[in-house]
Amino acid sequence: QLVKAEYPEMVQYPETDGFDVDMEAYNAWRTSLTARRPENKEYQNGIRQFYECTMQEFLADTEGKNKVYSPLNVYMALAMLAETTDGNSRQQILDLLGSKSIEELRNSASILWNANYCDDGTVTSLLASSVWLSESLHYNMETLKNLAEHYYASSFSGTMGSPEYNEMLQNWLNEQTGGLLEDQASQIEMDPLTVLGLATTVYFRAKWADEFNEANN
Repeated sequence: QLVKAEYPEMVQYPETDGFDVDMEAYNAWRTSLTARRPENKEYQNGIRQFYECTMQEFLADTEGKNKVYSPLNVYMALAMLAETTDGNSRQQILDLLGSKSIEELRNSASILWNANYCDDGTVTSLLASSVWLSESLHYNMETLKNLAEHYYASSFSGTMGSPEYNEMLQNWLNEQTGGLLEDQASQIEMDPLTVLGLATTVYFRAKWADEFNEANN
């Protein structure tokens, strides 16, 4: 692993004993939670434009089959791709994502990631990203640091298509999704001719406000 993305630590939701709530702990948790929610919603304009134009492409021509599309995953993957390119290629991606510059895109991606992130003991909401590089090529460490800082993306290097590297990818996918996709992850492998691989996942787990009581049913 070249660069590891560090996820923010959050104040944990206070455990309650019946109706007895530690208000000081609760207020600390509430403050921590709201601090991750952006007050300025202007960044959503470009994202909304991206959603509208891509949903039609991804969800059209279903031919009677159900389709699932996660705009967040694709947005983050394309944003990371913009970081690894320049010139006209980068500009085309910036136009699609509704950003005027790579700096603006970094800010939007970071806000978007934090707005959807939570790990407070009751709710886990994680949009994870990673970059997979061929060890046969040179890479810019500054770019990898930007990916970790602004997109919370970890970077890896290895032999494309090798069993060891494929296992690293599969393990990463399982770690980021709580092991819920083990069967699917076990089938994902990288082609030996791949130069750069981008992987994104979305994971959500939460407790019910009113838990199911088997004794009452």
